[in-house]
Amino acid sequence: MVTDNIHKWNYFLFKSSLGSYERKIAVLAPNREIAKCSLGFIDDEKVTFVKEISGSLIITKKTKLKSKEIIGLFQNLQKCIKAGASISKALQISASAAKHPLTRGVIGILLFHTSKNGLQLSAAMEKLKSIFDSVTIAMVKAGESSGRLPFVLEDLAKRMEQAAIIRGKTLAGLAYPMFVLGVTFIGVIIINFFVFPSIIRNFKMVNAKLPKITEIMIDLIEIISNHPPLLCIPIIIIAGIFFYRKKIASSNFFQRSILKVPIIGQLIAGVILERSLLALGMLQKSGINVLDTYKMTIEVAGNIVFKEYFSAILKHIKSGNTADKAFLKERYRLGNYSIELANLMRVASFTGEDWRALTDLAYLLGEEVKIKADALPKLIQPILLLFIALIVGFMIAAIYLPSFYLLLNAFKY
Repeated sequence: MVTDNIHKWNYFLFKSSLGSYERKIAVLAPNREIAKCSLGFIDDEKVTFVKEISGSLIITKKTKLKSKEIIGLFQNLQKCIKAGASISKALQISASAAKHPLTRGVIGILLFHTSKNGLQLSAAMEKLKSIFDSVTIAMVKAGESSGRLPFVLEDLAKRMEQAAIIRGKTLAGLAYPMFVLGVTFIGVIIINFFVFPSIIRNFKMVNAKLPKITEIMIDLIEIISNHPPLLCIPIIIIAGIFFYRKKIASSNFFQRSILKVPIIGQLIAGVILERSLLALGMLQKSGINVLDTYKMTIEVAGNIVFKEYFSAILKHIKSGNTADKAFLKERYRLGNYSIELANLMRVASFTGEDWRALTDLAYLLGEEVKIKADALPKLIQPILLLFIALIVGFMIAAIYLPSFYLLLNAFKY
């Protein structure tokens, strides 16, 4: 039985020997038959089965292929097929180059269905919908029908490379602000619970009158000290966000709200639009039905705001409007992005190459997003410094104002 549920797959370990040279090959696959298929083109190597480990016994198990692994797979397939190799032979060679157990298992399933069940590559990929999205499968299917499969695989690899670069730069840009906020939070905890109480204890010994801001901090610390479980609240909140992050990220409220966040919202909107337009352009280039291309683009968009945008455009096209008129009618939905896109589609309507205009705009957006992601720490820095200044200023005032009050009391008496 072949299952797409990777969580139920088991680990298989094989030993390969060629003369005095031995190596171990680990595979994550649904069964031993598929695991054997994933060993690849091994020439004169002698392969023996070592052991099988149940997936339920594996504590840490990789359940998603990284972008670079899928990119590598498509690049290897493209080169082999372009050179005249069959799909099965291309998959065997790709399996021998695979470095991760899950990658081998995925290639094993593709090999099992293409060589033993006689399915085309796109039909085999449909058995792994948790690995390959609908756009990828549709483009491979179109490439098989048109005889341009190597070129389609090359385009797919480029699209994924572009997306991986943008995602990496965006995450790198957000890493610095998050690190600074984390250090600030730790510093606040140390000062509030270790430094501040010992300072205030000295002032209480002389019965000095304390300023209101200091009393507020003292009351807050006493409340937390008398109720230790309150310290667990931030940890519980953070843990809840981590465990339910997918559910939170998929909620309409979060998806709408994140786009309204200054600076970061525009960056995320650019990433989503770049990804959507690149997929739409490549689907149209592959000759897939217009309505199907927009349906799949809605899935690729992911965010509810962009889903509604492309759904509205699809509705206009279904009612008989051309693509340029559909984009023109929705030109105000996304602000500057949709206005620019509507103008571009009007120009493209005269050339008859919508896909080229969409692809070019996607790459331009990608470059713009890269620049914004690189500049993100500098753009956020003023806001970050203001936030830190408010926290640190409040703490400094709470700690040092009592000294001035103590001097005033000394002069008074």
